[in-house]
Amino acid sequence: MEFELPLELQESLLALVKDIPKAKLIQAGVELTSNYRTHHSLFSKEDKIAYLITRMPATYAVIFHLLQKIQTPIHTLLDLGAGPGTSLWAANPLFPSLFATLIEKDPDMISLGKRLSPPLSHKWKQGDITTVEIAPHDLILLSYVIGELTISDLSPLIEKAWKNASQYLVIIEPGTPHGFERIRFVREKLTSLDCHILAPCPHANACPMAKNDWCHFSRRIPRTSLHRIVKSGTLGHEDEKFSYLIASKAPTEAHSRILRHPQRNPGHVTFSLCTPNGLQTQTLSRKNKEYKKAKKLEWGDELPYFKSSKELT
Repeated sequence: MEFELPLELQESLLALVKDIPKAKLIQAGVELTSNYRTHHSLFSKEDKIAYLITRMPATYAVIFHLLQKIQTPIHTLLDLGAGPGTSLWAANPLFPSLFATLIEKDPDMISLGKRLSPPLSHKWKQGDITTVEIAPHDLILLSYVIGELTISDLSPLIEKAWKNASQYLVIIEPGTPHGFERIRFVREKLTSLDCHILAPCPHANACPMAKNDWCHFSRRIPRTSLHRIVKSGTLGHEDEKFSYLIASKAPTEAHSRILRHPQRNPGHVTFSLCTPNGLQTQTLSRKNKEYKKAKKLEWGDELPYFKSSKELT
């Protein structure tokens, strides 16, 4: 699977847990699940290692998936709230000549990140992302971090990050109502600053999503045996739900986005879409020349060849 953790990283994670009793690690995993849902901090060494084992596969998969959407050369990356440096592993195969700067508040997480770092040029800096000085970078990333901030801290941070993002600003949050509301807030802030939205939105108008709904997507993640043990899970995979925004300094082409699993029926497929004209449900039959391609599309994909609903029959 393309979203499976690199073997080198899996081996490094195994080395971190070799001296920790499994029972202690499992208990840390239970506490982590509760703390993650309530946005509590991680305290013990076991908590932080459990976080790496259970969350790195998912965050890696999402970051890797979203960075694939960026087709222009990226030479510098700034990761604000970098955690253990998951973005390094995601960016490494996509931008091998990249230089990354990682800012993280927790010194223990930096220490763990340094032990896990891939051979990608980078430097670590300890600091609070709400007060640290930000230098210009091609791409600035805020991954699973803005949900922990107050709105009074978030607004100036987004302004500062956008000002210093030479090409792209990427924001990722859990695919929950709370996570999406933070993404919606950031989107409103950025559109007021005349940004161009690369994904997922096909327009920069007001978000058409109803207040009782939320825009989110999913990646299926394979679980290692260690992952299953720590998370007390039986399945060989898990589905990571996420919300995100990729803002660009350059103009982007508008594409409709599939917001739900397509409904496939004999001879036709129905899509729930966010389009340049708002939310739409559109059905494509086999009479359309693009039907064979369209029926292979999944939740979260674009429909770049549909310019208007008139093309759908």
